Order: sequence, then C-alpha cells, then structure tokens
Amino acid sequence: NTLWNTYAFFVNYARLADWRPSENRPAFAEHGDFDRWIITELQELIQVCEEGFQSLDIRRAAVAIEGYVERLSNWYVRHNRRRFWKVDADRQEDSANAFETLFECLMGLLGLLAPMLPFLTEKMFQNLKSVLSDAPVSVHHLSYPEVDRSRTDLALADQMRAVMRITSLALSAVAVGALA
Repeated sequence: NTLWNTYAFFVNYARLADWRPSENRPAFAEHGDFDRWIITELQELIQVCEEGFQSLDIRRAAVAIEGYVERLSNWYVRHNRRRFWKVDADRQEDSANAFETLFECLMGLLGLLAPMLPFLTEKMFQNLKSVLSDAPVSVHHLSYPEVDRSRTDLALADQMRAVMRITSLALSAVAVGALA
C-alpha cells in the first residue's frame, strides 16, 4: 500500500502540474538536501539489491526495498509535500527538482521490483512511461538498475539517518511520557 500510495501521489500531482521529465536531468549538486539524500538512498538500495540477487538472497533485497519505500513515503514525500502542490513562479525550479527526484526514485524502484512483482510493476510502469519519449514497451525491457556513485552524498545520508534516529527517539520518549 505504501508504494502504491506514493506512486498515486506522484501521478496525481504530476498531472495537475502538467509535469514532464526534463530532457537534461538536473545535476545532482543542483538538488536540495532532501533530494540528494533520497537519491543517495536509492543508489545504496540498488547496490544491496544487486548483491542480494547475485547471492540468491531475495529476502535481503525485499527487506531493503521495504525500508526504502517507507523512507521515501514517510520522510521524503511527507516533508516535501508542499513542493508538489500548485507551483508558483518563485518555486518552479524547486518543484521541478522534486518531481524529477520522485520520478527517478519510482522508476528505480520499478526496475528493482520487476523480478519480484512483475504485474504490479508493469501496471505502474505503463502509466509512468506515458511521460517518457523513449520508454521501452515494458518494465521488463528495462536494464536492471546500476549504482551511479556520482549521484551519492554519503555524509548527507549519515546526517539524515542521525536526524531520523533522534526523531524516532524523541517520539518514543513522548509516547512513554503519555503513558506515564
């Protein structure tokens, strides 16, 4: 459900904004911190999945994908929701970067998930490919995603993990305090 809801969120807002992917993908450094973080997480996920499939440990890949989808939905989308809403002239570039980033993440996920969830990924791909000019006929015709180290910021990813951990601990403390 989380993957489908994230996908539906993207599709709905991309249609409202009449968004199309840029012919020239923005440079990694041009993205904001949240964008660079989730793209870095995607690159790390690709590596984990590749290692999992090569060692025939499909469970490892599936668990890593599940965690990534949670971070994509509950951290990236939740904290960047306003960037997808109706775009004004002042925020046009930032909004375009948000759409580019979420699209890249969803397409990466579809490529990783296609061997495990062939019908669901095909359904999602058929809808997403409508914005691409040179898309293959099927998600199963895509090359398996490969790690792109030029699209990583490991220091930022470590900082974000620390923020997520602190937030989790703070929420736990609040919950325990509410029970006391």
